[in-house]
Amino acid sequence: MPEPRSPRRRLDPDARRAEIVAAATRVFARTPYDMVTIADIARESGASRSLILHYFEDKPGVFTAATEVFAERAAQYIRTDRAGGPQAMITANIDAALGFAAAHRETVLALVPPGPSGPGLQHLIDELRDRVVDRMLINNVGTTDVPVQVRFALRAYTGLFSVALGDWLRTGEPSREQVVDFLTRTLMSLVRDVVAQQTA
Repeated sequence: MPEPRSPRRRLDPDARRAEIVAAATRVFARTPYDMVTIADIARESGASRSLILHYFEDKPGVFTAATEVFAERAAQYIRTDRAGGPQAMITANIDAALGFAAAHRETVLALVPPGPSGPGLQHLIDELRDRVVDRMLINNVGTTDVPVQVRFALRAYTGLFSVALGDWLRTGEPSREQVVDFLTRTLMSLVRDVVAQQTA
């Protein structure tokens, strides 16, 4: 006698949306953005194409949602309560960020240069950079109310960080310790030479 078929799962809209986002993250992690289709995400998530479009409108919308969720998870690794002074805190936070990136290598590589581009996605990237800069400012000067030159310098640092992170994840060189040292010294230089001058 055949086994009875399992009933179709009923999820509330938030749970279904989260399930689609998780599936989309897996798809974007293993397939270049330009090659991903809504049908790919539908197959991975078990949701219909029309339901995905209902929640997210289009592929950039799905990618945006997946990136935002992933960025929130990554941000949890950056802490302001680390002991030992500013340089020790920066070093520990950068090392934690690299550890998180290494543990989620394919997903991170889908986001860093030369990842997807376009007006809608650039807006998302800009928002994410602003969040990172705000966290850096709170860590180092205790406020986000700073001159435009300071924010400009720290936003530029996030670009350098992304390129360095992508190169390291792709090649494994230089060593993690060397990458942490380089990124720490670069940020410390900005803090001393730009942030300190503009906030004095």
